[in-house]
Amino acid sequence: MSATHVYLPLVMSDSPPPIPPACYEGLTNGGFEDDTGWEIRQNPVLAAYSTAAVHGGQQSMRTGIPWGGENVRSYSPVQQTVIFPESVPADAPVQATLSFWHYNAYGDAVAAASALPDRASLPHTLAELQDTAFASDFFYAIGIYEDNTIDWLLVERADVHTFRETVVDVSRYAGRQIRFQFGTYNDGAGGISRTFIDDASLTICAAGAPLPGQPYLRQTLDLAPDVQPSGIAVKPGGQKIYMAQQVGKVSQLAVLQALPALAITAQIPLGSEETAPNGVALVDAAGRVAVALRDTANAWVVNAETGSSVASIPANWLPDGIAVHDGYGYIANFGNNTITVFDPGTLGVSNTLYVGHEPSQFAVTDGEDLFASMHGSNEIVRLQNGLVSGHFYGIEAPYGLAYEQATNRLYVANRGPSHTVTVLDGTSGAVLNTLAIGQEPHVLAINATTGHLFVACGDRVKVYRTSDQVLLAEIAVPPGAEEGIAVDPMNHRVYVTSRSGHALSVIQDMVDSAKRSAQ
Repeated sequence: MSATHVYLPLVMSDSPPPIPPACYEGLTNGGFEDDTGWEIRQNPVLAAYSTAAVHGGQQSMRTGIPWGGENVRSYSPVQQTVIFPESVPADAPVQATLSFWHYNAYGDAVAAASALPDRASLPHTLAELQDTAFASDFFYAIGIYEDNTIDWLLVERADVHTFRETVVDVSRYAGRQIRFQFGTYNDGAGGISRTFIDDASLTICAAGAPLPGQPYLRQTLDLAPDVQPSGIAVKPGGQKIYMAQQVGKVSQLAVLQALPALAITAQIPLGSEETAPNGVALVDAAGRVAVALRDTANAWVVNAETGSSVASIPANWLPDGIAVHDGYGYIANFGNNTITVFDPGTLGVSNTLYVGHEPSQFAVTDGEDLFASMHGSNEIVRLQNGLVSGHFYGIEAPYGLAYEQATNRLYVANRGPSHTVTVLDGTSGAVLNTLAIGQEPHVLAINATTGHLFVACGDRVKVYRTSDQVLLAEIAVPPGAEEGIAVDPMNHRVYVTSRSGHALSVIQDMVDSAKRSAQ
């Protein structure tokens, strides 16, 4: 068993340092127990979740080539993006520590005795790293800045078949957005090498930092004063966001790159008229996205990948919410008490459902069912296979909806003066609880992974734990957070639009300590 190391600014220890007050966990899924949080980057050999070598729990993350795999030049990178708080005030600096456990299987015997390059000769950017051919295999951990420059945290060549912990002071990242990346370089010759990473943790301590498990405002994207965002949807995997917006008299679907940094990459026109866009729904995996257009009584479908218009789906007066679920598309026509049903494949209208007064928003289940709110008739309609299959009556001014599959609970935002959210049994419609919100709630979302309910209330988002319906956080956002909210469960992010505040807010959800210990 041999090892050659290049030690960079880090501290090796048998146990992590004590956590001072006002600290929180900055990584999602540091134990690699599910598929959230981490982005497995494209490479000739992909990193993968593994049970072959585990420090804690049931899984670790393998970088490098698995036993018996083909020896090709590769890095097998896996990464996660973190935004660090700023050191405010200046005399209360951010303190941050990255720790991780790693198990190294080194097979490049020919080059085992050669020294690693010194730090000055290592690539300075991701492009340089990808273009550089090294003489032997090695494991690395790096921090990547917004401009793709690299901060080398650890480089080592080791054949140590037990887990060891590395602890790195990363306080220098205060106020920055950093991608933490792990990888194992294989040069394509000699033997094959791999590294298993487990129980990674990023402890961030700052004045006013959120408590462990407490969601917090990660970022606010300020839009131009004439931009009024509304409905929003997240592409599976969390890489892209689709946001409807009115820009002066022009209606658009804005396409945003969410990872590693939030940025608008395209703005696709929604027809040639002033249309007042509302709800947004993903139609299919090919990139087609539908937007309900209030003023022109239709839904406009675009291809978000190519930027082209695809079709216009005729609806009826004042379409609001829109959903595509289990082979059917639905448009809630607030102005004439109908729901338009369309075929997601052909985009043709297949039915018109006459329902309660002022149909508004939808919530889907993991099965065939979905729910629609009837704001003007105090009613929830259950839909299945393009038809009405049931009703829940006596729900005051229902608007935004969110369904939790694990508990079969439907959460209903009660618009108007009641300032409540009603909790219903998803099968019977029985009222299980009523949450006093203290403000008028508008739209709702649930992160099923964390068990958190997000309630948009105009100028703030209130977060409740669904297991006991306890309030966890109140997060201030720009005014007008009334129409758009969407969850990225993979990266635990919640996106909220503020129409009158001309902004998009990004809330970082967190697994609370009770749920974390149970996983």
